[in-house]
Amino acid sequence: VENTSTEDIISRVIGPAKLDKEEKVEILWGLFPRGYVSVLFADPGAGKTWLALRLACDMAHGGAIFEELAYTEAPLKVLFAEGDCGKELLNERLRKLGISPPESLNFLYLHDAAKEDLELSLSTSMGRKKWETIFERYRPDIVVFDTLTAFHESEENDATAMKSIFHFLRDCGKRYQMAVVVIHHARKAKRSETGLPQTLHDSVGSGILARVAAVMVGMESKTDDGAEETICIVRCLKSWFAPFATFGFSIERIEGEDGKEEVRLNYNPFPE
Repeated sequence: VENTSTEDIISRVIGPAKLDKEEKVEILWGLFPRGYVSVLFADPGAGKTWLALRLACDMAHGGAIFEELAYTEAPLKVLFAEGDCGKELLNERLRKLGISPPESLNFLYLHDAAKEDLELSLSTSMGRKKWETIFERYRPDIVVFDTLTAFHESEENDATAMKSIFHFLRDCGKRYQMAVVVIHHARKAKRSETGLPQTLHDSVGSGILARVAAVMVGMESKTDDGAEETICIVRCLKSWFAPFATFGFSIERIEGEDGKEEVRLNYNPFPE
């Protein structure tokens, strides 16, 4: 019986290519493919969350995405899973951006989930079942994990552990036809690497991330001495699909009419 079962399984996973149905993959924001996992990585404090919030709000509103980056006819459902800064700081950033989040943009805060004893670890079977329940209920077009490290307890240099997490996310992306965007950290550059552009090998942890992710996006930032704005450059370092063109933006901090700090993200299509 065991041999027959094994033979049945093998017969299901091996077979000729079937080209009768063409897979048309929608690229959300012109960056992230629906049904696949993408990784956006940068140094801590480089502006990853600022960018993700702005894109999430624009996508959920519909219309122009980040001024000229892309355009969507209809609003999309976005689930933003925040595991690092918490609700208060994230809400403060939204206020500084001057953007009112629409109803199609939902936030999940890991700290609130923990207070409710809601297990959301991507490392455990229980946590994965909870995520499947969330995806089934909300059916987002895109889910953003900010950051990957906050949502698992595995050793990030362990290729087997990270491969399991990414395969789970990829399976969920396919099953629920959503784009999965994982925000991640870049490794600390060596002194001899100062000034060199990012590569796939600059993300923290096992190299398995670069192999199993459909898109790898690197982001670098710099602030000139005395300047009031941070300049960020976003590059496609790997894509299974047509890569997007490098673009940039500045993070400008200004004083509003009420005397409070406001933050403006200014899109730049030609940063280099």
